[in-house]
Amino acid sequence: MPKRVIIALFVLVAVIAAAQTPAAALDEQRARFLEAEQALARGDQPRFERLSARLSDYPLLPYLEYQALLKRLGKAGDREVEAFLETHQDTPLSGRLRAQWLRRLAREQRWSKYLSSYTPTGNIELQCHRLHALIKTGKTDQALPEVADIWLHGKSRPRACDPVFAAWTAAGYRTHDLIWQRIEKAMTLGESGLARYLGRPLTRDDQLWVERWIDLYRKPSKAGDPKAFSKPHPYREAMLAQAVRRLARWNGLKAVALWQRIEPRYPFTADQTRSVEHYIVRNLVRTPGDAAYAFVRGVEVGDGDLKVHEARIHAALLREDWNQVTEWIAALPQEERDTDRWTYWLARALEGKGDTVAARPLYQRAARERSYYGFLAADQIGGEYQLSHSETPAAVRLVDQIADIAAVRRAAELFTLERWIDARREWRWATAEMDANELKAAAKLAEQRGWHDQAIFTLAKTGYWD
Repeated sequence: MPKRVIIALFVLVAVIAAAQTPAAALDEQRARFLEAEQALARGDQPRFERLSARLSDYPLLPYLEYQALLKRLGKAGDREVEAFLETHQDTPLSGRLRAQWLRRLAREQRWSKYLSSYTPTGNIELQCHRLHALIKTGKTDQALPEVADIWLHGKSRPRACDPVFAAWTAAGYRTHDLIWQRIEKAMTLGESGLARYLGRPLTRDDQLWVERWIDLYRKPSKAGDPKAFSKPHPYREAMLAQAVRRLARWNGLKAVALWQRIEPRYPFTADQTRSVEHYIVRNLVRTPGDAAYAFVRGVEVGDGDLKVHEARIHAALLREDWNQVTEWIAALPQEERDTDRWTYWLARALEGKGDTVAARPLYQRAARERSYYGFLAADQIGGEYQLSHSETPAAVRLVDQIADIAAVRRAAELFTLERWIDARREWRWATAEMDANELKAAAKLAEQRGWHDQAIFTLAKTGYWD
């Protein structure tokens, strides 16, 4: 073989080997990472440390460090924990470890340290520990005004909140009106046990009203009993309105009959009336008969009540009441009215009324959209489906830059290891602060990597639907 050919082959083999090296190296690191996890799980600390030491540039090294520290968090020193939180503050692991660390500090009642380590969180347990820490460190005046926002909830709160609620109550913050506000929230969520518990400090008469509400929740038709609700109460109308809405879930016509019987009898507020009637309408859409449709037509609908607007249009469409369809579509907010969905249905209504001349340009406009209603409109006029695909604009350079972000590299490894929850956490972390162009590039990268769900979710944030 000629020397020149041998040299060329040697260079080619070297190039191929060099091209394969990064992937092969990554495969080796991945295997070493899994071995290190196994060593940690079985308590083989020397082997874990040897393997970890050879993973200094592997994207998931922080996960090994997190697992190791979490395993001995009960014995870890403050400085070690704080060092991890500082080093990995730009990862989702920081928040996860901080939550565990704060729980340990609360168990140990190290309240000053808790306050210095706390960062704002949506976790109610940790929020309550913070308020408890403020009380224990002499900052009661700062803590107690914040308690009501946590206490006023329709479900039970974590046990960590109990001492805070006790101090708040003892200081006179839990008023009669606040108790009833929370009972209403609890009954809205069907938490009758909590409502009964909340009623314990109330008078005997108020406790009877709580029991009436619980009974109404279970048997809504009892709202029609005038004797049971003859006496006034600040929450009587709220109880009755909820009962009618619950009945509407199962039987819209019975709800209509009950509402028409009790609405003139009690001083419902305008908001309560609107809430009940709109809820009934949304549950009457597919109910046949003149009585149901008469109720739908008689309810007043405001500009902001989009769901009710749509419900009554559907009721009219099912009855092919084309005059009513055109009138109610015209009453939609302008932005909604101009969508391909309602453009199509307005064309159908006009066609149903015999005005095919006015219907055709509406069909043509809707058919320009690549959508379900666009395709239906195309069928009506014998047109072509709008299927033109538009590639998401994203510069190759920007895609490459995003691929090199540490959180994206971690997400890539986690996706490869099929650790879906952690992978999605990292992806959300990586894309949280991106602008529209960066999100498009990230979506393009996700598509290239086969992370199709994340590609869709990421692109959806930009409003770029092509």
